[in-house]
Amino acid sequence: MLPKIRADFCITGIEIPPDKITSLLGISPTKTWQVGESIQGTALKRKFNGWCISKEYERDLNLVKPVKSLLEILLPKSKVINHICNEYKLECEMSCVIYVTDETPIIDFEQDVISKLAELKTTLDIDIILTRTSQNQKGV
Repeated sequence: MLPKIRADFCITGIEIPPDKITSLLGISPTKTWQVGESIQGTALKRKFNGWCISKEYERDLNLVKPVKSLLEILLPKSKVINHICNEYKLECEMSCVIYVTDETPIIDFEQDVISKLAELKTTLDIDIILTRTSQNQKGV
């Protein structure tokens, strides 16, 4: 079974509410949250405001595809993103999640993709989660 892959670009901090980020960027987020809100499924509360745009899970072998797709949306706004991150002390993160069952994905970030991530001054987080097929669970 092909891996299930997702990519999110999130801006977090406490100095600015998410709706202000939306207004400044002119990009509608996939999700937002504010300091003090409950974290779904836990007893924890949010410590930072957050603004995220996501490429939902797809079955694919190439992790770079959803990252490139997000970069196409974000790069035209890179100067605005860098300005608000500097002014409001915000952090940017490109977060990737890969659920691996049978086949391992390609994780090969070309030089141009790395340059574009650097232009956004973002960190890159990749989580690889190993799952089991029903056959593996039965010990077959």
